[in-house]
Amino acid sequence: MKIFGKEKIIKFNKKHPEASRHLNSWVRKVELSTWNNPHDIKNNFNNSYDQLGDSKGVFNVKHNNYRVVVQVRYCNGMVLIDGVYTHSEYDKLRLK
Repeated sequence: MKIFGKEKIIKFNKKHPEASRHLNSWVRKVELSTWNNPHDIKNNFNNSYDQLGDSKGVFNVKHNNYRVVVQVRYCNGMVLIDGVYTHSEYDKLRLK
């Protein structure tokens, strides 16, 4: 898959350097993947992906310490990063 919005991960890693190794590993795994539907993601990431809508989802990275919210365009092989958050930042977003 081709990832767009990697600058959000770079910015997050600068603010949270302890997340860098885990998020960079996530990037590598996504780029080596090919997904045609949400089931492909679930098969690839087990229980660390939650579908939020037809094309939107959230990856739980490092045992839910970090969240990567994405839009997946299956027909184009694209993953668009909407945001990268700590667990608590993501929970605050969901309350709004």
